[in-house]
Amino acid sequence: MEDFYAFVRSAWVVWMMALFLGIVAWVLWPSNRERFRRAARIPLGEDDRTAETAPPPPETGSSEKSGA
Repeated sequence: MEDFYAFVRSAWVVWMMALFLGIVAWVLWPSNRERFRRAARIPLGEDDRTAETAPPPPETGSSEKSGA
């Protein structure tokens, strides 16, 4: 039974390495590369919200309410 577990552990490592290399190859494949570059730039793009639809900025400063 120990031989079986040793085989499964070895096979699991080989499977994970093959899966990792397959994903890296898929991402770096020339026909997919530009799509992933565009997706990586999404957070850096212009925000489409206007001043009317944007939430108001948070209040700053230490204005204390007077309540004696």
